[in-house]
Order: sequence, then C-alpha cells, then structure tokens
Amino acid sequence: MAHYRKIDVRIWNDEKFVALSDDAKFVFMFLLTHPSMTSLGAMRGTPPGLASELGWSPKRFVKAFRAVLVKGMARHDPRASFIGLPNFLKYNPPESPNVIKSWVRCLDHIPECELKAEMLKQVKDFTKDLGIAFQGALPEYFRKDMPNHNQKHEQNPKHKQKKDPPISPLQTDEGKPRPPVLNSHKPNTDEIKGVNVKDVVMKLANRMEMGSRR
Repeated sequence: MAHYRKIDVRIWNDEKFVALSDDAKFVFMFLLTHPSMTSLGAMRGTPPGLASELGWSPKRFVKAFRAVLVKGMARHDPRASFIGLPNFLKYNPPESPNVIKSWVRCLDHIPECELKAEMLKQVKDFTKDLGIAFQGALPEYFRKDMPNHNQKHEQNPKHKQKKDPPISPLQTDEGKPRPPVLNSHKPNTDEIKGVNVKDVVMKLANRMEMGSRR
C-alpha cells in the first residue's frame, strides 16, 4: 500500500469540488489521503469513526460527507462500511506493472459488497487503456466476471421462480373441482342393479314346469 497520494492542482478548477463547503472539501481531502485508503481507491470506514479521528461531532462529519456523496465524488455502503473514490485511479494511476500486481493484496482490506464488485469491474476496464505490460500484470482475480447482486439472485436456486403445480385431472384449469362426468352409455337390459335377468327367468320357468308336472 502506497503511503502518498497525488493531488492534481486542477482540483481547484473543478466545478464539483469548488462548490463544496469548506468542511466538505476537507472531508474529501481527508478520505483521499487517509492511511486506510488502498491503492484501488477504496477502504473500510464509518462516518462516526472518521468523525472521531478528526475530533468532529458525527453530525458535522455526516453533513459534509453527504455533500461529497451527492456530488458523486465518493461512494458509501453503510451496511458494509465501504467507502470508495470513483476517480481515484484516474489521478493515481499505477506507475509500474508491479503496482498492479500488488493490487490483489488490497482486496482483503475492502469490505465485500455490490460497490466493491462494481469497483473491480472499473479497475478491469481501467487497465484496458494501459500498455500491454500493465494489462498482463493484472491479477487473475480481476479478470473474472464479478456477478452483481441481481445475478446472484438469478443463480441461486432458492430465488428461482416457482412453477405452478400440475393441474389434477379432477380439477379445471382454474383449479376448481371438475364436475363428475355422466356416463352416457345405456345400461344393459340383461343387467339391472347387479341382477341377472336371464337367471331369474330360467328359475321361474323351472318352477312353472315342476308345478305343471304335479
């Protein structure tokens, strides 16, 4: 991690920076030169903790810090305690391929969050405009496609859209009970309510025949 930062003197001609209050200007410079700021332009930090370092009240720091965020000069994920400066590499580019190789050591000091994934993509795109030697020095970790928050939800089976259960043969398309289907087949005249008519007729004929013999 480098122990110095470059500050372009043209910052005093930058419309966003000049429009900031004195406190907001100081907060931006404080973040840019903070000992925990990595060479990737991101760090772990919280407004109350940073305010304590300056001897400011949390309210004073938050007001100035919010102004920097509104101008897009810094990014913050309060849940992950991520703080990043989007244009850091633009004004603090790597001086050699060895600096790019050392970037991988900074990753453990930057909290995991969606803003970190976006930062990694920004770093990857930044090196495309550098020389071949710089591009070849980019660690493999940065070459991978980092999935965003939404893609993780799509890849997680738990977040897949639930399919509608198959419709039962006893249900209609709306899921209502299907009415019973009436059998249009006419009953066999030889079978009524389970009684065989032929057997009954034969028994009656036999009885009549036996009666006539008597």
